[in-house]
Amino acid sequence: TEYSHPEWLVARWLQRMGEETTRAWLAFNNTPPTVTLAANRTRGTRDELTDRLRGEGITVTPTRHSPDGLHVNAPGITDSAALQEGLCLIQDEGSQLVGYLGTVAEGGRILDLCAAPGGKTMTLAGRVGATGLVVACDVRPRRMRVLRDTVRRCQLDRVRLVQIPADGTLPFRDDAFDLVLVDAPCSGLGTLRRDPDIRWKIQPPDLVRLAAV
Repeated sequence: TEYSHPEWLVARWLQRMGEETTRAWLAFNNTPPTVTLAANRTRGTRDELTDRLRGEGITVTPTRHSPDGLHVNAPGITDSAALQEGLCLIQDEGSQLVGYLGTVAEGGRILDLCAAPGGKTMTLAGRVGATGLVVACDVRPRRMRVLRDTVRRCQLDRVRLVQIPADGTLPFRDDAFDLVLVDAPCSGLGTLRRDPDIRWKIQPPDLVRLAAV
């Protein structure tokens, strides 16, 4: 009641993390999140994006961990021309860092499964450079449409899209890629600060079902 979280979830975290850590996590979930941008490195550096946004009257500060991230310190970012032109995307810093997991050289070939909405695909495209290739995939047609819109808006020329059938069969050779990224479907309980309604939608049986997926 104090932190407005479902009882089953609080009990689960108390058992796993203890009271002090659980209280800190519950409080964190209830704090307003900042808006964070990821620079599209295929079209410019973070510093260049900073100058562009300041020219639009938008104040930003660099993120602590992500080399692409900028915290937005003023409203109106959704109306930004830089955002609409695909020079950046709205993406949490933690999600940005996922695109830097794994080693791949410029000119490499990356398979990005579960790729929609495309923020990590953009990061990966920046890593492989003009001579590399990113194949971005998803299963559901709606997710593919979102992914296609991101790729088009960000002008990710080194990205190719492939819709994977529901049974998960991959139409690629085993040695086709240098790196494979699987950002698997999950409960979303790590994103309650951004999506607070998830706490009331997810039930314990969903954790087993999503783990199986």
